[in-house]
Formats: sequence, structure tokens, C-alpha cells
Amino acid sequence: MRVAQRYTGRPAAAVVHERRAAEGDTGRVRAATMAFQHCRGSATCGNTRVQRSSSAPADMDTLDKHCHRLLIVDDIRENREILRRRFERHGFHATEACGGVEALALIEREAFDLVLLDMMMPDLSGLEVLARIRATHSPGLLPVIMVTAKSQSEDIVDALNRGANDYITKPVDFAIALARVITQIERKRAEEKIQQMNEALAKANEALETKVASRTRELVNTNEQLRGEIEQREKSQAMSVHLAHHDTLTGIGNRLLFNKQLAEALDQRQRHGGDLAILFIDLDGFKAINDTLGHGTGDSLLKHLASRLKNSLREGDKIGRLGGDEFAIIQFGNEQPRESTALAKRLIELIGRAGSK
Repeated sequence: MRVAQRYTGRPAAAVVHERRAAEGDTGRVRAATMAFQHCRGSATCGNTRVQRSSSAPADMDTLDKHCHRLLIVDDIRENREILRRRFERHGFHATEACGGVEALALIEREAFDLVLLDMMMPDLSGLEVLARIRATHSPGLLPVIMVTAKSQSEDIVDALNRGANDYITKPVDFAIALARVITQIERKRAEEKIQQMNEALAKANEALETKVASRTRELVNTNEQLRGEIEQREKSQAMSVHLAHHDTLTGIGNRLLFNKQLAEALDQRQRHGGDLAILFIDLDGFKAINDTLGHGTGDSLLKHLASRLKNSLREGDKIGRLGGDEFAIIQFGNEQPRESTALAKRLIELIGRAGSK
């Protein structure tokens, strides 16, 4: 009884009184538990194993039917057993630990919903055990309620600063202890649900981001494909327009383009005034070249001649191949027909030199 008084911080008579009260409660509960459906469990300390039957009375209505696991840490056996029996009557699964070393070993091996931790123990102090628990378990993951004497206010403040969730004082008022245990377990469950919701939300966001990224890549690829198709179509259309308006042999405008350019020139002259001249070119003796030297030679001569004719014109003048060995030129100028006459002479000389070569 001296040891009990030393570590519990209360006189031995209080312990005896509490044990007698608990034994009286136990006798009443044995009769009452016949009306409940039992769940088997055990409480251990060292090599001691205590078999028990427990039920979930009305005090646990705020919690679900899950049997919550408590770890009761106290070096005084009587203190542990009193708390264990009372919590078991209220549907908890209680495990005992004789000291800090055993408590840390149990926490490492098993999962608990809450720890009732005595402040003063011979092997490790409650504050040291609390510090080691908090090194691996957050207050939301494993709540710890310190059990201490009222005179240890400094230790209570220190324990709360180090991560204790709450405290109860000795001698233990069980109604207060039960209410605080239930409160901490409900808070733990709420935090677990919030964490689960956050994890689910994070996964949903990740899946959404992955889907958006995948869809974005698909859209980018589709856009690039469409852009390539549009560019190719524009090139094909431009090529079709070019082929439709240009001579395939010489590359200069054909009859269609020349007629279009002539219509635009006449419209411009009518609206803005000015003079223009139209020159028609016909190559004499070209058929004889095809007949004697072949069409390949004739085509080469036409390409060479078309290039020289085009290069001899001023910027803005137009030239077109009307067909065969026939060409036509649109010349703009304010001094017509003098300018067109001079151009005709240059072209005759140019064609003559090309034919002689």
C-alpha cells in the first residue's frame, strides 16, 4: 500500500475504497450482462492474461458497434484493473501495461484508439513515454490522456505542450474519464474521416488531372493534325489554282490568267485612266522545229523563249502563253503607241537571237 500511495499521489484508503466500489459494481454488472450479447476479449500485462465478457451499453451509443481499444498504462496494478473493468463494462477493449517500456512495445506491435498514460512511473516517466509516442504518432492518430494527481499542474501544462490530448486527475472520477475518452475517440474518428475524404479528394483530383492532361494531349494532337490537314489542303488548293492559271511547260500565265489580267487592266484604265497596249507574238517556223528536231527540242525552245520574254518586261507588265507558239503581252504606259512599238522591236530582236542559237 505504500507503493500505491507513492505513485498514485493519493492515500491507500482511497485505493481500497475505489476497489471496493468497483467490486460492488462488478457484482451488479454480472447480473446485467446476461441480457447483452457478449464479445470475447482479453487484457494483458506481462505474462498475465485476463479473460472477460463485455457488452456495449447506452454510454457507447455515441460511438459505433466497433470495440475501441484502450491502452491503460500504470505501474500500480490496482489502478489498472479498476479502470480496465469499468471501461470494459462500457464496451471498450482494454489492454494493460505495467510501465512505459511495455507500453511503447505494445504500441509498436498493436493498434490502439487511445492511451491512458500515468504521469509517474518508475521505469519511464509519463512525459518521456509521451515524447516517444509523439515521435511516431500524431495527436490525431493516437490520442493520449494523461492520468495525474491534482498537485502536478506544472506537469499537466508540460504534457499538453508536448502533445497530450487531455488529462484526468487522481482519484479518477470515472464519469469524467469516460466522457473525455469518448470525446477524444470521436475526435480521432472525425479526423480519420476528414483524412480519408482528403485522400479520396486528392485521388479524384489526381485522376481528374490525369484525365484532363490526357484529353489535352489528345486535343493538341488533333489540333496539330487538323492544322496539318488544313495546311496541306491550302497548299493543294493553291497548287490547283496555280496549275489552273499557269502554263505547265513554261510556268508563265496561261490563256485563262491572261484574260483575267486583261479584264482587270481594262477595268483599271476605265476607272483611273491611262493607256495600255496588247502585243500578240506568234513564232514563225516553229512547226518545222518540232517536225525536224522533235517535240522535246521544241518544248525546250519554248521554255527558254518564255523566260527571256518575261525578263525583258517592266515590272507590272503581264505575259501569257495563249497556246502552242502564241504569246501575248499587256504593257502599261502613258506614251502609247510609242512604248509598245519600241517593245515590239526589242522582242523581235530577242526572238531572232534565240532562234539563231
